[in-house]
Amino acid sequence: MPCLRLTAVVTRALAAVILVAVTGVASAQQSTIRFDLRGHRLEGMPVAWNQNKVFLLERDGYLHEFHPDEAENYRRVSQDFRSFSQAEIRTQLLQEFGRGYDVTGTGNYLVVHPVGQGSLWAQRFEDLYRSMVHYFSVRGISIQRPTFPLIAIVFPTKGEFVRHMNGLGIPVARSFLGFYENYSNRIFLYDIKNFVGQSDWRSNAETIVHEAAHQTAFNTGIHSRYSPPPRWVAEGLGTLFEAPGVYDTSTYPHAHHRVNQDQLRNYQAAFAKGIPEGAIQALVSGDRLYRVSPDAFYALSWAVTYMYAEQEPRKLSRFLKLTAARQPFMTYSELNNVQDFVQVFGSDLPMIRARVHRKMMEL
Repeated sequence: MPCLRLTAVVTRALAAVILVAVTGVASAQQSTIRFDLRGHRLEGMPVAWNQNKVFLLERDGYLHEFHPDEAENYRRVSQDFRSFSQAEIRTQLLQEFGRGYDVTGTGNYLVVHPVGQGSLWAQRFEDLYRSMVHYFSVRGISIQRPTFPLIAIVFPTKGEFVRHMNGLGIPVARSFLGFYENYSNRIFLYDIKNFVGQSDWRSNAETIVHEAAHQTAFNTGIHSRYSPPPRWVAEGLGTLFEAPGVYDTSTYPHAHHRVNQDQLRNYQAAFAKGIPEGAIQALVSGDRLYRVSPDAFYALSWAVTYMYAEQEPRKLSRFLKLTAARQPFMTYSELNNVQDFVQVFGSDLPMIRARVHRKMMEL
């Protein structure tokens, strides 16, 4: 096969590739292509492109962004697009992380962890995934089955976690315990130890739950990886799931177990005198509140999400569907964000502000 630049491919061969331009969701008829990018062989499906940028979904779930001129040696290898199997991705992960690590698979997860620690981590991720699916389903929030195995990477120490992230070009703040990264579609975290060097499962569990909530949402259609929702929406769900009554209803069945006590305390500290005028609009419009006060941002994101999840789950479901259906790879303005919020929850923001504060005071 002669060497072809992807710009030529876009105008000729890729014109025949079926792409879903509105939703960015892959279909069974979409083609798989193979080419070289920066010295690496990639195989996947283009999901969007223009003259300056191509987005390609690789068969392990990795989302690549690159300039068309960077791709060489293009060929189409299949008329459809399918994920690598769990066994194939497991082999790749073992090669990537090497000695000292093993990979344990469950129904939906592949967890990379220090050798001999599979029983400590893998089933926890799987149980969380299933509990989240159940939580959404009983509230009428429709979900899709993940296209790819869900991948979590557990490092034995914070030092190894930081070094790996730096090697990927991802700066990590000292306060980071772990995070879900959208492009790789992976969770990264490290084993938090207590003062005697044993795993601190309370801290580990909080990190796992929050990041697994993000990963589940982005892989089941609740959020779109091609057009992520406003920050407060993603973090509102992440903090919602930190409450034991949300992620483990069988052990914690009562309503008060669904309250995130840490975020409730943060809310009471930040908004003891009530939510300031304009704070709801600042929250839903963009990142202004996050930049000014991250603690207040997370607390208010949780409070709004918790109120609607408990009192009006159908509205929350409608809103999640609306944000997940946004046009892929487009930047939404603060005005767009407010319009989406008002479309579902109404334009009376002072009334919403009062409702949220009243609910928090009842707790």
